[in-house]
Amino acid sequence: MTQQTFVFANAPTTQIPALEMTVREALATHDGQHVATIGNVVMLRIARATDAIAICLDTISALDGPGPRLVRCGVDTGLALRVGAGWGGPVVDFAARLAEHASPGQVLATSATRQATGHAQIDFVDLGEHRLGAEAPPTVLYRAYRVADLDRARPATPDTASETPPHQ
Repeated sequence: MTQQTFVFANAPTTQIPALEMTVREALATHDGQHVATIGNVVMLRIARATDAIAICLDTISALDGPGPRLVRCGVDTGLALRVGAGWGGPVVDFAARLAEHASPGQVLATSATRQATGHAQIDFVDLGEHRLGAEAPPTVLYRAYRVADLDRARPATPDTASETPPHQ
């Protein structure tokens, strides 16, 4: 078992080719792997949590068209098992559930990913506890965003620094 960060990106089927192309270009500069595409889901393994969040945010921005944002991502960090050419374990399953739970345009992450992420460029909004399965215990979820996205919308003050960022 080895510590990894997994990303599941969900998008409408018509956006999957553009999504795959965008993430493959991003993976060329990061230590990561396109693990699989199944239907409307792209699965990635990325060595660093910060890179995983950045790839998600960049992908959502790159595919942002004139209409609403449609891509949604789930990111979890933890121990995973190499299973043939793929990966398995609770961290992989949880990242998939996060992507299903995310709203379009959102990047949802676990506390493990939040802790493993450098906070110089990326920050998180605490969304509270959520239950992502009938038998699953409640888990605190975080929405990731770039600090610069919040700064562009309005200058951060002590009163507004913890508010939800725009468009995420």
